[in-house]
Amino acid sequence: MATIKESWEKTAGYKTTFSAVLLSLFEIFQVIAPEAMPDKWQGVTYKAIGIMGTTGIIDKVWRNRKKIKSYIYDIFHK
Repeated sequence: MATIKESWEKTAGYKTTFSAVLLSLFEIFQVIAPEAMPDKWQGVTYKAIGIMGTTGIIDKVWRNRKKIKSYIYDIFHK
């Protein structure tokens, strides 16, 4: 279990960046060769990249949850 946690910690900050790079590369691929990939697989590719990006955003929110909670608390208690 410690190995999984260590591996996950190493990905901090890279999931969202990597998904943005992948999406950009995939869009370039679509412009260069639009007929190279069937529509079904395009959808799967977009979903996979979206899941990776969403995972990165959720991870970032979870890591900064105390700061977010403090910020929201400060907004309503001034």
